[in-house]
Amino acid sequence: MKYLLVIVVLVVAWMMVAKGRGNAAPPPPPRRRRAGDGAAREQMLACAHCGVHLPQSEAVADAAGRPFCSEAHRLAGPRGPAGGAGRPPRPSTPPRTAPLGYR
Repeated sequence: MKYLLVIVVLVVAWMMVAKGRGNAAPPPPPRRRRAGDGAAREQMLACAHCGVHLPQSEAVADAAGRPFCSEAHRLAGPRGPAGGAGRPPRPSTPPRTAPLGYR
């Protein structure tokens, strides 16, 4: 008798799940973005001082037309031949060694 009750409950639960799946509509297909949809794409520019990329509308240009990320960087001027890429490399650090007692 106990097993019969468990079987009946499982069958009813399975029927409810199966019925719920049959009525559900399939999810809509994903929309493809077209070139004209939404906001227009904007060109990204690298700051001539630090190399950070920012939208063209947010860039601050100097007299030569070079883009900068802020007024402070415009006043500081360009750094290196390719913006931030001309910076000297960081000094290398010595390799780490394990503390005494650990090997």
